[in-house]
Amino acid sequence: MSKFVLGPETKRDIDYDALGATIDLAVRFLDDILDAANYPVRDTVRLTQANRKIGLGLMGFADTLFMLHLPYDSDSAVSFGEEIMKFLNDRAHKASERLADERGPFPNWN
Repeated sequence: MSKFVLGPETKRDIDYDALGATIDLAVRFLDDILDAANYPVRDTVRLTQANRKIGLGLMGFADTLFMLHLPYDSDSAVSFGEEIMKFLNDRAHKASERLADERGPFPNWN
């Protein structure tokens, strides 16, 4: 996450364009992993392919807060965390929708 902090020391912000592009790439990569993995149990293959859960997350949040001069235990840090996770969630869902348009929806999706 800290790789997406922009600006001079006095006025910092997040590069949402770059973060969004990285989320798009991560969703595609993690989905591709589901097809490339060698599962030892047949039921695991069936469940994984049907649900396609990718486990997308972020790292470096505390470093990002430090770079943005936001105390870790502050209301502003909590608000920032909510903002970032909403962005990540919304962007990942859009990337997943594009994959469904391209590849078809996964079997357990209504």
